[in-house]
Amino acid sequence: MSEAYYVSSLVAQMAPEAVEAVCNAIKEIEFADVPLSDPRGKAVVLIDAPGMSELMKITEQIQEIEGVFSLLPVYQHQELDDQHELNQQQKDLPSSIGLETTL
Repeated sequence: MSEAYYVSSLVAQMAPEAVEAVCNAIKEIEFADVPLSDPRGKAVVLIDAPGMSELMKITEQIQEIEGVFSLLPVYQHQELDDQHELNQQQKDLPSSIGLETTL
């Protein structure tokens, strides 16, 4: 049986004076990261969680951080481990390989 993992990106809006503290707090949360922030009070948040319940808990944790005004989802994706493995194998194939189909 395949297991799934969940990827989500969100935009957090916060008080400009709280950007550093909020981003550091988010980075302390397991499975969460802040790859981009703006000193005017916005940040991109990425969550790569092993399950939907963990994803929701992390989202709630971020919403509760002091200084966070809003947390808006931008993208969410669920992928099965088998799909992920197949995608990685396909990416690893040399582009010069020609696939032929015989009928």
